[in-house]
Amino acid sequence: MKLRVYENPDGALRVLCPAPKAQLDNEDEAMFLARVAARAEAVDPSLVGQPWHDVEEAALPPREIEDGKGGRRDARSAWRLKDCRVVIDEALLPKVVDPDTELEAAISGATTLDQLKAPLLGKTRSGKAKARPA
Repeated sequence: MKLRVYENPDGALRVLCPAPKAQLDNEDEAMFLARVAARAEAVDPSLVGQPWHDVEEAALPPREIEDGKGGRRDARSAWRLKDCRVVIDEALLPKVVDPDTELEAAISGATTLDQLKAPLLGKTRSGKAKARPA
């Protein structure tokens, strides 16, 4: 199935994924995608005039990739169009943060007992508690 990929002015992509069940019996794939895109553009006028390409769903890169430490990280924000293909721009991938390395750096740079305790208690170097994800 084809998807429509819009390219924002900043290079980020927006992917229009039509529901296959919405295709009418008398529509071929191109007509169906054009109808769904017209509806999407009516709902979101910021899509009008944006460059776009229709690509096969199977040709999209993975939404997540392995981080090399047994975890996964989001690759969707690094998708870019290149030669009418969606590719992952490695420079835009979120950096992998190793909590152990961060802790070692915080401890090795401590000059007072409070600075030494802060990373262990989840506080910043200024002594304020770090925001924790909900």
